[in-house]
Amino acid sequence: MEKINFIYVIGAGHSGSTLLGFLLGTAPEVFNGGEFDSVFFKLPINNICTCGEKIDECKIWE
Repeated sequence: MEKINFIYVIGAGHSGSTLLGFLLGTAPEVFNGGEFDSVFFKLPINNICTCGEKIDECKIWE
């Protein structure tokens, strides 16, 4: 099995952590999961994941 490295970006509000995540996510070998509190608590399930799929259909969130 291929080794997977994780980087967890966290920051205070308006600190640039979301922008950093989006910038890192533009690299083909990087996945940006977005703001997890938004994914699990604020967004309707039919919103789009950063991979382009609906969250309820995305393989990453299974």
